[in-house]
Amino acid sequence: MNIPQLKASFRPLDEILYQGYAPNVISTAMELGLFDALAEEPMDAPTLSVRLGTIENLTEAFANILVTLKLLEKNGADYSLTPLSADFLVKSSPAYQGATIAMFSH
Repeated sequence: MNIPQLKASFRPLDEILYQGYAPNVISTAMELGLFDALAEEPMDAPTLSVRLGTIENLTEAFANILVTLKLLEKNGADYSLTPLSADFLVKSSPAYQGATIAMFSH
């Protein structure tokens, strides 16, 4: 069995999932491809908005919620993934938890 080397524990994500609104926020971000886009490179809200095909000010507000949840980091104007989101919320990660998030959001 090939066990992935992770940088983060799943426990903080598990705790976030029990917050009322968080599973829907995370699920929406995954559906938009937000975590996958930021896995490629950090970017500011206008660039992220163009990449996702979303409205810029709503994208920025949404990204700021993810910063509050500690799933994104903000350095200046750029958003980037935390180790937690890189390990568990990027589709190409061997520890991707999309099915778990979907279960919590429904």
